[in-house]
Amino acid sequence: MRDRWELPIAYDEIKHGCYFVKPVERFPGVPVTEKELFALCVTHKAIEQYQGTALQQPLELAFQKCMGQLDDQERFTLQNLDDVLSFRPFTPDDADLRLFQQITDAIREHRTIRFEYRKPGEKSADARQVNPYHLMQFTNRWYLLAHDRKRNAIRKFVLAGFGISS
Repeated sequence: MRDRWELPIAYDEIKHGCYFVKPVERFPGVPVTEKELFALCVTHKAIEQYQGTALQQPLELAFQKCMGQLDDQERFTLQNLDDVLSFRPFTPDDADLRLFQQITDAIREHRTIRFEYRKPGEKSADARQVNPYHLMQFTNRWYLLAHDRKRNAIRKFVLAGFGISS
């Protein structure tokens, strides 16, 4: 790799292994298929749905790293695909963004959260105390997967319609 692709690689005699001596912008000779280009285009469009959320910056950084691996012809193809593909954007209001941020913080910090939760179709809400594990979006709705401490089971909660008390 060092000689053939002129990559900045050095050998560490103590650890008996190779390492990059500086950041590598592009790995030459790594082919990208048409399907991968299309997937990259879909990813770029999907990132637009997370404008203003905690996910926006990491997603954009990952996308830029992928773009850095493309040659000029592949970038041109990707731009053309981008012109013919669109998504209906997910645009939560400010309250949803605050709730989303509180929940992602609790997941990252392994904190228990409490909230009043009203099941879809129910009239009254119940107090819940959960250990949150995962957030996911499915059919344009956000869900929280969490261990419900009172029920001693993993439960799925629709984020719409509940607030966190601590």
